Amino acid sequence: MESCSSELSLFDIAQNEEMLSAVGELPVPIVVRSNGTLVAKDLASIPHMIVAGISGSGKTSFVRSLIGYLVYQYDYRQVRFIIYDSKGVEYSDLKESGSLYLPVVTDAKKAYSAVCFACTEMRKRFQLFSEAGFKDIFSFNLQKEQDSPNRIPHVFLIFDDVVSLLSAKETVEPLTRLLQDGRPAGLHVFFVSSLIGIKDIRKNDLFSCIPCRVAFRLSNGFESFSVLGFRRAESLAAPGSMFFKFQSSIEEGKAIHFPENVIHNAIIQRGLQSGYDESGQPLTPYNRPFALPYSSSSAAENSLDELLPVAVDVVFETSQASVSMIQRKLKLGYSRAAKIVDQMEEIGIVGPFEGSKPRQLQITKHQWETELKKQLLSTGSMNASPASEKRFCSNCGNALMQGANYCARCGKRIK
Repeated sequence: MESCSSELSLFDIAQNEEMLSAVGELPVPIVVRSNGTLVAKDLASIPHMIVAGISGSGKTSFVRSLIGYLVYQYDYRQVRFIIYDSKGVEYSDLKESGSLYLPVVTDAKKAYSAVCFACTEMRKRFQLFSEAGFKDIFSFNLQKEQDSPNRIPHVFLIFDDVVSLLSAKETVEPLTRLLQDGRPAGLHVFFVSSLIGIKDIRKNDLFSCIPCRVAFRLSNGFESFSVLGFRRAESLAAPGSMFFKFQSSIEEGKAIHFPENVIHNAIIQRGLQSGYDESGQPLTPYNRPFALPYSSSSAAENSLDELLPVAVDVVFETSQASVSMIQRKLKLGYSRAAKIVDQMEEIGIVGPFEGSKPRQLQITKHQWETELKKQLLSTGSMNASPASEKRFCSNCGNALMQGANYCARCGKRIK
C-alpha cells in the first residue's frame, strides 16, 4: 500500500484488515510501514498531539487526511472540530461538513475566545458527568446507544499557527487548563508547528502535557531531539516520511495521505448526510444539539430569567454582550443584568468574562432564532404563571409570566 498513491480511497482504508481489527472509540489510520502494513491508533485515547516539520514536509496534509477520515467515518454526534488557521485557506472547506463546533478562526485575538469557549465546554461536561454519576466521556457514552443524540462528541482543537496563538499571553492559561484536564471531557488539542512554534510551546511549559509526538523532516538533530527525544527526524528524506511516538510506541514510515479531491468529496458528502436533523429541519453549518445546563432536579433554584430571550435579542442587535449594556437597554439593576449574562455564558451564547472587553458571541443570530430561542421559550426552566392568573401579550398572543414587564417572545413592554 502506497501512502501517497492517488488511487488511495477512504473506503479502501476503512475496510482494511488493520482498521477492521482496530479497537477503540475513534480508530484512524496513521502511518504505513516500509513493509506495507497499516498502523491504526485510537484518537480518542490520545490526549493531545504535536505535529512538527519543516515547510513542505507534509504535516498539514497529514492533519487534513486525519480530518478527512474522521469526517468520512464519524458524524457530528461523534466528532467535532475547533480550528485555528491564521492563513484561512487550509481548512475553510470544513464548513460544508456540519462538523465544526465554531467557524474556522483566522484571527489570533478570536483564537483566545475559542480556547475560552472550549474551557467553558469542558466545565459543562464535568458538571454533567458529576450529576449523572460518571467520571469521563468514555463511561458516559458507554451507557448511550451508538447513534443516540445524547452522546457527547469528542472535540479536536487544531491549531495550525502556534506562534501567533501564543503571542497573546492571556491564551496560555486557558490553553494549559485544556491540556491538563481536557481528555476526560473529550477535548483533544493538536498543534501543527515548525521549530519556532515548538520553542514557544516549551517556553510556556506546555510540552510536558503533550504525550503524542509526530515528526516529519526537521532541520537538524537538535530539533529532532526536542520533539522525539532522539536524533533521526533530520535524516527523513521524502515528503510524507515521519516518526510517530506515543507512550512507549514508536512507528516510522509514510504518513497516511489522501488526495485533496478525496478529502473534499468526503466533507461535502458528510455535509449532505448531516444536512437535516431528526425532525427534518435543516442544520446550519455550525449547528449542534443545544442542551440547557440545568438538571431537572434543580430547576427551581436554577430557573432562567424571564428576560433572557429579550436580552439575547438585544445582544445580537447591538453586537455587544456586557452587563452595563443589558442594564441600559432593559433598565435593570446590576445584579439581575449580571445574572442574565452569566446564564448566557452557561448556555453557550456568549464566551467567558474577559476583563474590560465585551464578551464574544459564540453562536450566530440564525442559530439563536431558529433553534435555541424556541427551546428556551418552551422549556420548563422559565416558569410561567398559574393557569388561573395567565395573561397574554396583545402583540403576539404569547402567555406571559407572572409579574413580567416584557413579552419573552416579541419583547413588547407590558403596562
